Amino acid sequence: MAMSLRKIIVVLAFLTIPLFVLSVNAVMNEKPQGKPEGYTADDAVNLNPDPTGPIIPRVNSNPEAVFKANKETPKDKLFDINKKIKKDKIAENKGKLQKVEVKTFREYHQTSGTKVKDFTQVSPDRLVWVVESYYPEGINHPKVGMINNVQVVGVYDAETGALIRETYRSLQ
Repeated sequence: MAMSLRKIIVVLAFLTIPLFVLSVNAVMNEKPQGKPEGYTADDAVNLNPDPTGPIIPRVNSNPEAVFKANKETPKDKLFDINKKIKKDKIAENKGKLQKVEVKTFREYHQTSGTKVKDFTQVSPDRLVWVVESYYPEGINHPKVGMINNVQVVGVYDAETGALIRETYRSLQ
């Protein structure tokens, strides 16, 4: 009798396992109708299942600049860049202030060899202060360590004084 019970269990197992595999396969291959739950009409994704939840908007590949064009701004209305230049710190590191000039962000890119399109937050016609300094004995950068014989270029917004970018280039 024990033998017949074992045969029944084996037969049931051989029938049940393939049916289970087939049903799981069918569920996995089922495609949802319409848009999945959590999508709104403009294809932004709801983070919460309810329609009042915050959404993640679509990526804007052409955003409006935060720093808008201002190339017509008179020089007397610009930020006093001398408030940002730390001459004592430059001297402490045995550096030399090479150049301080105001130009458009586009002109800066033309002289630096970088691409304007990589900086979507700044209008190409925005005025910027370009501050170049040179440290022949190098400087100790907090993230990368010692950089020898380095030129540092700081690009500041000419209206607000906000640092837009800073580059370090070893001249060795």
